[in-house]
Amino acid sequence: MRNITNLIYILKLFLKSKKIFIKPSKKKFLIIDSRNHFLLEEFLKKRNFNILYTRGEEINLYVLAHAILKLDFKNIGLCYINAYIKLTKPKCCITLNHAKLYFYKIKQHNKGLITIAIQNGHTYLKYPYDKFLNSIKKENFTFGKKNLSADYVFSHNNYFSKYLFKKYIKCKTLEIGGFKNNYYFKKKAIKKKNVISFISQLRFSDTDDENFKNKLYEAEKIVAPNLYKFCKKNNFILEILGSDWNSTKEKKFYKKYIKNDDWIYRKRKKDNYSYYLTDQASIVVGIDSNLVFESMARGNKTIALNLRHNWHNSYYNFGFNFLKDRGNFWTNYFSVRELNRLMNYAKRTSLKKWKKDNALFINKIMHYDSRNKQFKKIISNI
Repeated sequence: MRNITNLIYILKLFLKSKKIFIKPSKKKFLIIDSRNHFLLEEFLKKRNFNILYTRGEEINLYVLAHAILKLDFKNIGLCYINAYIKLTKPKCCITLNHAKLYFYKIKQHNKGLITIAIQNGHTYLKYPYDKFLNSIKKENFTFGKKNLSADYVFSHNNYFSKYLFKKYIKCKTLEIGGFKNNYYFKKKAIKKKNVISFISQLRFSDTDDENFKNKLYEAEKIVAPNLYKFCKKNNFILEILGSDWNSTKEKKFYKKYIKNDDWIYRKRKKDNYSYYLTDQASIVVGIDSNLVFESMARGNKTIALNLRHNWHNSYYNFGFNFLKDRGNFWTNYFSVRELNRLMNYAKRTSLKKWKKDNALFINKIMHYDSRNKQFKKIISNI
């Protein structure tokens, strides 16, 4: 049944994809999965790379013909990837999407190939329905750790290196934090504005289940109006950093709960300007967005109101369960008193003292490697 489901999925991708008929040229690097590939281009000089599309954007029929000769209906996608590698002979394969099991099987079919995976998001290691985590656990149980490998995995922190990547995959890990966060590196001498930036996580298009969305966004409904009240009382301007591409709908959502207009809404843009907006804010506040962790790593005064686990069990306590339930800049509970405790600490504490007090905790949560220097060093030696 599962093989049939995979075939149907592959067929749908094939039908919607752009068809390429010519043989791909030989390149030194192969980027697997095109999403955010622009982050890698400055490191791979002279366009010396191919992109292997994995989301149905395009398919190379020349490669597909070669893949069919060694077709394995259990893993059609891996057959296609291996055929592409045989034809283009890259020295190194890179993915910015770490949560794909097939990537860690590539080395066993291609001797001498260097493979690099870059972590692109958090995984709750105790959530029983996580697809990637369950797939690598099953692979380890069936074949052992030897079946999954990569030369390098660039992870967010030591926690993921130890309890995810090294535990299930034969690899060397380097802790660099968020690759995109490092790419949009923090500029020096940024003037802080008298704003408190709240990181929205509304995604109206993720599901049509209204009941699910109502539960999932209870945190935003509670936090936004109380944060607005704090801003008014303490002479700050509330700024909401938009998340959904439907900015009209998202702004309307917050207006419903804040009930006033004297706040700023920043709609989401493709240029990832949110990184620089967090740098300019006096205080950054969020729930469990990756941008919350990244803002902390950039040295910004950042508060995490980690509440979503109250409504959905795929969310975890702040600090991946290795920190206490509350601290200087985080909490797993909510009350107006708790919000004021965190906000007042951030307000009265100088940035220098903030870093001194909290650097040890923040480094455990998210590393920061401005301009991805560690990655550049590895790539320059290939």
